[in-house]
Amino acid sequence: MPARFCPQCGTPAASQAKFCIECGHSLTGGGAAAPAAGGGWQLTTPGIAVLSFFIVGGLGIWAMVLSPSPPTPGPGRNAARPAGNAAAPPQATAQADLPPDHPKVPMQLPAEVKTFIDDLAKKASAAPDDVATWGRLAQVYYRTAQVDPSYYDKAQDAFEHVLERDKDNADALRGLGSILFERDEPERAIVIYDRYLALKPDDQTVRTALGASYVSAGELDKAIPIFRDVIAKKPDTWPAHYYLGVALDQQGDREAGLAAVKKAREMATEDSVREQIDQTIARMGGVPPPSETALAGAGTERTPFQADVEKAFRGYQIMGPRIVRFEWTAPGAGRVLVQNFPMAAMPDEVKTKFTGRLADFLRDAAKAHPPGSDAIRVDIADAGSGDVMATVSPSNGSASASAAAGPESTPPTPFQADVEKAFRGHQIMGPRIVRFEWTAPGTGRVLVQNFPMAGMPDEVKTKFTGRLADYLRDAAKAHPPGGDIKMDIADAGSGDVMATVVPSS
Repeated sequence: MPARFCPQCGTPAASQAKFCIECGHSLTGGGAAAPAAGGGWQLTTPGIAVLSFFIVGGLGIWAMVLSPSPPTPGPGRNAARPAGNAAAPPQATAQADLPPDHPKVPMQLPAEVKTFIDDLAKKASAAPDDVATWGRLAQVYYRTAQVDPSYYDKAQDAFEHVLERDKDNADALRGLGSILFERDEPERAIVIYDRYLALKPDDQTVRTALGASYVSAGELDKAIPIFRDVIAKKPDTWPAHYYLGVALDQQGDREAGLAAVKKAREMATEDSVREQIDQTIARMGGVPPPSETALAGAGTERTPFQADVEKAFRGYQIMGPRIVRFEWTAPGAGRVLVQNFPMAAMPDEVKTKFTGRLADFLRDAAKAHPPGSDAIRVDIADAGSGDVMATVSPSNGSASASAAAGPESTPPTPFQADVEKAFRGHQIMGPRIVRFEWTAPGTGRVLVQNFPMAGMPDEVKTKFTGRLADYLRDAAKAHPPGGDIKMDIADAGSGDVMATVVPSS
């Protein structure tokens, strides 16, 4: 039985997995999961971290529920089982693999999210022919369903409502196709995907999903030409290679199927995905190649210093989810390969702050577990090209970070310290803060990077700035600064002020 792929990011997923191993996308769209045919995909630590970032409560969930991108279609839950393949024993679900302190599913939505959804639903109900509002409601329902599956029915109804008014609405077709596929209805998903592709025939992601739908429906003769055509037009689409291999294997062409799955493995960039594709290769009777991690480590285990560095780097919210692997060339030297990481586009002060934090991690690890006389250095390299984007050592740690933090030479006042602590603790904005600049005891600005405040809906922006105003009020009550109290929220690159916050009344 072929594995599913995450409808959000395309990562392979086990038949009974609850969440995507990489992006944390919920795979519990309904329907009974079929037992796995061999070793299953496992939920990895990066996947848990990304999932937790979105659902741990407060306003963090807005980042997912209000995402501007449309739902991405993907393969369904129940794929056709190869003839004669005995049912494997049911696999433990990904939920059982979660650490004890990880939140259990289903997740509880924060009250403000429910209020926002209810308000949007009322707005849509009052304007049944407002396709734009209904389309937005459908996508919000769909993304909320990834946290609370009870919203899948509402998402499907909303997408269908849009299509009743606008039968050629591409976003609604794409979203409805995703839901039908996730809910084990590949035959209906095929119809919807065909309608979408009549409008956008060059969308190879949806064409791959269409092929996967045919696999799920047991129509391999229709699936295989689709995958081959996708590969011809976009050779680097590794899920198409993977599905092609699985389909060929089910048709009885084990040799060609194995070659296609191995090709998918070569093209996948994440160690975790490659290692899990190895399980499919083994099930098909092939011999998986040695992992890059094993080759890089030359058979040796990580030292305590290396383990501390890897843990700290992977836990860094900005870079952690982009890490592909570590390669150690000496006890204290090596490189970390990252994917899709726009380091070259960082403003200089942001890059200095970023590398300064990594240097602090190295210094702390070296203090706890001195690696020896070797120079301590980690290169930050692009996983695709291998190009080194930065080199970090303990010597450019705290001093560099402090230099990037701003011109002040005196420590913050108690009021300023309280404000900085509260702002940095804000789940949405905190990780984006570059530095604070205080111009008076109670006034200043906070510079943030890559913060899409201009794209926030008005009601969300009001909620967001209201929370910051509460922080100012609480800090002023505890430590009155005297004089005016005001904070500007500014872009770290351009310096443009995006909002001004004063204490709430």
